[in-house]
Amino acid sequence: YVSRQRGDAARSGEQWQQALALANIDRARLQNLNLLATKWQWQVEQVATQNLIFERDPSDHVLLTELLRYYRDAHRTSDLKRVLSLYVGNSTDPSDEAVAQAYYSFLLDEDVARAHVIARNAFVLAPADPVRRMVYVFSLWKQHRAAEAVPLVNEMRADAKSELVSIPLIRATIEAQVGAFDAAEASLAQFKEESALPEESTLAAKISGQLAARHETVK
Repeated sequence: YVSRQRGDAARSGEQWQQALALANIDRARLQNLNLLATKWQWQVEQVATQNLIFERDPSDHVLLTELLRYYRDAHRTSDLKRVLSLYVGNSTDPSDEAVAQAYYSFLLDEDVARAHVIARNAFVLAPADPVRRMVYVFSLWKQHRAAEAVPLVNEMRADAKSELVSIPLIRATIEAQVGAFDAAEASLAQFKEESALPEESTLAAKISGQLAARHETVK
């Protein structure tokens, strides 16, 4: 803390890493460091400490929520999937956390086989849930089964919202794959770039490019 106050951020960072290494095997000490980082408003150090605590107790749902909020605000998809994977573990229970993990798996193209199973099972258990429905729709798109997803998309409430998935983007992926290009353009126009994850933005740009290429072909 003194090094940081003196403007020596590099030295302060080294000393913090030494403190983490010394406290690494003692949860109580890690909690103390977390309290200090929180009090001093050292967000980077706080998150690093919370990660170590969470790795030792991945059942801590309160800490999971904090980490997910931080990584979502920072648009870090890989870290979102990582902490969810720690929490879910090897469980095949299609919980909300497993559904979120499946969505990030699809975005990252990682562990997609397991993600397909989770997405299907979660939808079967709660087909009216808009998040589970759209993650399953995204799963069908990844498998080039967009035609099967069309009725699922059409049955969605017009006012359905989700903090996890971009509903307009997933609609656009399905509509573009089945050739409903005008509808895809309308859906893509509702996509919110400012709150999107990098992989979502990349996907939106890909669909936009396909739609633009179609217009050129028509011309």
